[in-house]
Amino acid sequence: MRASAALATLDRMLASYGVAATLNRGDLAAPTSVSLRVHLVGYRATEIIAGSGLQVGDTRAIWSATPIRAAGWPGAGSAVPKKGDWFVIDGRNRMVIAAWEAPRVGGEVVRYEAQIR
Repeated sequence: MRASAALATLDRMLASYGVAATLNRGDLAAPTSVSLRVHLVGYRATEIIAGSGLQVGDTRAIWSATPIRAAGWPGAGSAVPKKGDWFVIDGRNRMVIAAWEAPRVGGEVVRYEAQIR
């Protein structure tokens, strides 16, 4: 599968089944933000073990690279969220604990994932 096809499929799925979110970096009063849609997945009880870094209530967020690229988020620096960035989902702030690029397709980033709390 080509990266463009993978992106198109992911974007269609998120448009239909994802939830609206805003990803933010920087000053709480004036953050650098991007609107996107995310798929939220709860961690299973068997994944929450001592030393894993996971806590009850943590969620994995999955989103497309498309809105990140379109917005040029965050301006300078890596588009991979970092600890201290946050999502606003359903009016609630969810802090990024860890984030990563999902495996690339043909050398291109198609999606990002994050552990949020």
